[in-house]
Amino acid sequence: MDTWVDDILSVKAEHLGTSGAGSGWFATMTLGWQDSSGGSLGSSAMTALFNSVKVFWDEGNDGYGNGTDTCIATITTFGSVTDSGTMTIDLPKGTSTRLWPAGNPDGPATKTYTVVVDMKSNASSQLPETLVVTISESGPNGSPTGVRYKEWETNTDMFMSGTDTVSA
Repeated sequence: MDTWVDDILSVKAEHLGTSGAGSGWFATMTLGWQDSSGGSLGSSAMTALFNSVKVFWDEGNDGYGNGTDTCIATITTFGSVTDSGTMTIDLPKGTSTRLWPAGNPDGPATKTYTVVVDMKSNASSQLPETLVVTISESGPNGSPTGVRYKEWETNTDMFMSGTDTVSA
C-alpha cells in the first residue's frame, strides 16, 4: 500500500436530454470515505493516508490511463473532509466537463471520470488498512446528491439523470 497510485472509482456522467436541449457541465462530485467496517474517514485519516486525490477525465481509451487522460482536479489538503467522511470536489467548467444532449453534433453526451489516489509512503502503517469509497447517485426523490450538474449558459443547477458508478 505504500507509495501506491491507483484508480479506485469511475463515474460515468450522461446527458439524457433531447438534441434541442442545452448543454450542461459536471460541476461537483461528492465522495464518501469509510473503513471496511463502515466507520467514516475524516480529515486526519485522509491526511495520514494520501498525498493526493485526483479526478481524471477519460479521453476515450475506455479506462484510466496515467499519461493519456487529463487530470481535472487535485486535492492535496483534506481539511474540508467532514467528520462523516464526505469530500466534495469542485470540477472546472470547460471541455473536460461539458456534456451535450444525445444526438447533438457539438459534443458527447457521455463522459467517464476516474478518482485516483496517491498513497503516502508510510500508508501501510496507518489505519485503516482497507477503505471504501462511494458516490451517492440520487436521493429518494431523484434529485442528485453525489453529483451536481449546471446549465452551461446560466450556471444554474440542472438534473441530468443517468450517472452511473463503476468500481475500478
